Amino acid sequence: MLTVDIRRLSINDTKELNHFFRLVITDTFIKEGIGEKSEDIEKEINTK
Repeated sequence: MLTVDIRRLSINDTKELNHFFRLVITDTFIKEGIGEKSEDIEKEINTK
């Protein structure tokens, strides 16, 4: 069974959180059929 810890984010989590947002946003664009719009993907990532 997987153990999950729920806690507040710390400054040390920034790299992992940025990676997570990049994965989710890129995947969403691809699933919507607009994965080739890399400039829009970058704008969305920077906004988040």
